[in-house]
Order: sequence, then C-alpha cells, then structure tokens
Amino acid sequence: MEGSNPLLPDAAAVILKLVARAAEPLTASHLAGQLSGPFRTARGDLADRLDDLVRRGRLHRWPPRTARSNPRFWHRGIEEEVEAVLPGVLAAGPLTRIQIDETLRRRLFGLPRQRVAALRAEALATQLSAGNAFEHPPRGRYPARFGCQPPDPRDYLAATRRELEKVFRRLTRVGVGRETILGALDGLIGDSAGADTRREKREEHSDAWPPLLRAMEAVEPAARNQALVSIPALRRAMGLSKGRFDELIMAMAERGRLFLHEHIYPGQLSDAEREQLVNDGQGGYVMGVVWREDGGDD
Repeated sequence: MEGSNPLLPDAAAVILKLVARAAEPLTASHLAGQLSGPFRTARGDLADRLDDLVRRGRLHRWPPRTARSNPRFWHRGIEEEVEAVLPGVLAAGPLTRIQIDETLRRRLFGLPRQRVAALRAEALATQLSAGNAFEHPPRGRYPARFGCQPPDPRDYLAATRRELEKVFRRLTRVGVGRETILGALDGLIGDSAGADTRREKREEHSDAWPPLLRAMEAVEPAARNQALVSIPALRRAMGLSKGRFDELIMAMAERGRLFLHEHIYPGQLSDAEREQLVNDGQGGYVMGVVWREDGGDD
C-alpha cells in the first residue's frame, strides 16, 4: 500500500492473534485487510513477515485454495489439523475411506482430493495402530468401513444365521438334533476343501490385473490411496469390449482386489447411462471402483 508503514516489532504478535482467531487459513491479502492503525503495511512487507513466522515455526503455510489464488497461513499445520479432525469424523461412522475423504476435504479448506487421500491414509493408520479406531471388514463386494467402535459380529453373521435356521428346520423334522447339527458345523469351520478350485478361479484373470491397476492410476493418480475411480473413465482407458470389461471388474471384485460402489438410485438411470456402468447381475449398477489395499498381490 502506497505510503504505508513498515511492520512494527510487535506486529508479529498481532498477526499471530489474528490467525489464531481465524476459522480457516488466511491469505496475506486477507490478513492485510484486518491490520489497522500503526500495523497497516505494504503487502510485500507483510509477506516477508509471514515467511519469517513460518521459518520460525510460529505459523504454517497452506497451499492456495485454487490455482489462481495465493498461499494461506494458519496457526495449525495440515497434518496437525487432520489428526485433530479425524477422531470426530470417525465418531460419525463407520464410514468408508471415500466417505472419510469427502468429510475431511470439507474440513481441510479446499485441499486437492489426492492430497486428502494421502493424509487420511497416514492418519488413519496411526489411529488404527493406537487402538483409537477400528476397521469394519468388508461384507461381500463392498468396502471396509472405519469407526471409533469395533464391528458387531452380528452384522457379519446375519446371513449365516438365516441359512443355519433353514438347516435346523429341515433336519430336526427328520430326527436330527440341533447339537448334532452344531457339531457338524464346528467340524466344517476351517475346512480347506475346495481350495484348489478357488485358486484356479483366482488365476483365471491374473494377467489382466496389472494393466487394470495401471489404467486406474492413469484415471485417478490417488487410486492406490483408495480414491474412487470412475467406471466410465476406466472403461475408456482400458479400451476393452463392454462384455470383457464388465466381466473383468466383477471378477476382480470377487477376488477381493476391488471394492464396488454402486449407484444409489439405479431406477433413475437412462439406458445410455446404464450402458456406461457395470451391471452386477443383481439389479445394481457399479459406478466406481476402489483398489482394495489388502487385496492380495499386485
């Protein structure tokens, strides 16, 4: 600003107080507008003082909100903010990784999705190892979720219990007791019968996995950090026939390498939109996939 004063020695304390009161990171322009009286100064002088405070560890630099905007400054660093916010996000869970990323991004003031996914991956791993968060393993083809409470085993045994009740009804009518049935069930747990057949099925599409993973990363650079990859974009990147592509996606989901994210309202899709998605064979349409971190070899 023309004719403005250089920053006074105690201006740093005023800057730090303004930043600490801010609800989100501020640019130098925003800070300059809040300085009054003897603390008003040229933006160049203010930028130098902000850089000095960052070097001394008193402030933290945040990236610009957009490509055309300027860096921002705050009293808390990005990693520190993620660590502070994540427990509250998980308390609303259990949530999938993508749901966590979407919530975090709203709380991280416009950070790019790829950066948010990487920050979440690191912070969530810390929370899990410390016992402050719990993974809720995937059910069927759908992703793992994370929350502050352990998973309820009943959520995973509901279908098993229904099938077991059917067996009880059928066999007790012909004189087989429940204890006998439960004993047989106990003997089946851990049974490895059929392992060779399952292994052959897994190997059927083994050659297709590396190019699929490369295509996922080409479409979404944060794919290995469990970012959602669009099915239409991935279909274009792979260049396969619709039948071959759809079969590959479902096979990789069955093998535990992909999580499927389906359209919430498939009945509202047009025929052209359905054609771009993957029919799961059960009335659902897959609109995106997520690389499963624990999904075996690459």
